[in-house]
Amino acid sequence: MTGTEGVFPKIDGDDYYSSEVNGLTVPNLVGELAYTLLSDTGTFTNGVDIGADNFTVAAGVNATVDTGNTDAQHDATNGKYRLTNANSEVNDTAGTTAGNDGSSNRDGVRITFEDDVELVNVTKFAGCNATHCYMLTEPGVLIEKVAFVGNDATFTLRKDFANGDEVRFEADNEGGGYTRHWNAETMPTTFTNTTWESASRSGADIGVETPFNIEFINTKDLGNYNTGEVVETNEVIDCLTAPDVIYVYTKSTLPTDTTITVDVSDDGGTTFDITGAAIDSPIDVSALTGSSIAVRFNLATTDNSATPIIFGYTVCVVHKT
Repeated sequence: MTGTEGVFPKIDGDDYYSSEVNGLTVPNLVGELAYTLLSDTGTFTNGVDIGADNFTVAAGVNATVDTGNTDAQHDATNGKYRLTNANSEVNDTAGTTAGNDGSSNRDGVRITFEDDVELVNVTKFAGCNATHCYMLTEPGVLIEKVAFVGNDATFTLRKDFANGDEVRFEADNEGGGYTRHWNAETMPTTFTNTTWESASRSGADIGVETPFNIEFINTKDLGNYNTGEVVETNEVIDCLTAPDVIYVYTKSTLPTDTTITVDVSDDGGTTFDITGAAIDSPIDVSALTGSSIAVRFNLATTDNSATPIIFGYTVCVVHKT
């Protein structure tokens, strides 16, 4: 007679199987609980023996990330760090200006991505003096609004797109008058990484075959990642006395041939005396003498078409006495 292995719900919506439950420790479960509370509520106050952060923003919700010493790439899409994409930039363009007029409309273009890409930025026509650029989903839900710097708009809330994703880029002067430009390209037209589908106004197609305001959409193909980079923190917790063991729980994704290990500092991130430790496992730190705990995550791949992803972490300390 064979039985079915028991399944127990995890607090993040996944499942533990009974064989996994047998190997769990209290710090594992507490670490996952702290991270999930932070993710679900946006609030978790780091204490003496436990601290958590997630990467919805580059500095972390609890501002523990040392962005000056972190070289992995942040992507606010799903709130994550990944290895930097090393591919060259592709500049899809609908061509030169065919005309211009005065307008107060928020106009642009709806496009479809033709590959898995990282969005670098969007460039408006040089003669267009719109002040802001808008990224919208299809059908027209605002993702982010940014100011043009020169002619370029760089978005931070979404960077990675999959083949087939649709998005709109529109420009205006926040309701005021500006000089609008368009070109003579007939849409839909497919370029290297994008198909320009239709002119767009305020989140909807307007039945015009020429795009407005946007001259370039600049992307990089995903899948040529650097082989190793780090996400480093400042002090996560001060546990008052040197700990004996710490657990570093991560919310992460590890495709084949990718790894994440962790280094541990007891002086707030000035030096990391324990290096290359396993995540989600007990780490013997009894040789350390300080109590200001910081960590550094080492993201690595041996297949540059794949990258590890880390969404956040929890640090739990254990004192034997």
